Amino acid sequence: MSVKQIQPMRIQSIKASIKVSTDEISKGMSTIIDAPVTSNLESCAGLAKTCMENLVETVDSLDGFMN
Repeated sequence: MSVKQIQPMRIQSIKASIKVSTDEISKGMSTIIDAPVTSNLESCAGLAKTCMENLVETVDSLDGFMN
């Protein structure tokens, strides 16, 4: 049987950090840089945000599995 080694406060901390990061990414690259590559950077940031949001789901699923 699995033993849960991740503390609930650690999980909440991870989720909060990811939320802050994804909120920051949502502001858009045009506020940081205005250049021909801005749309590429925005696309990259959008993909990174999606990955981070998926990570929250993964952490939640792992937490549920370990309970």
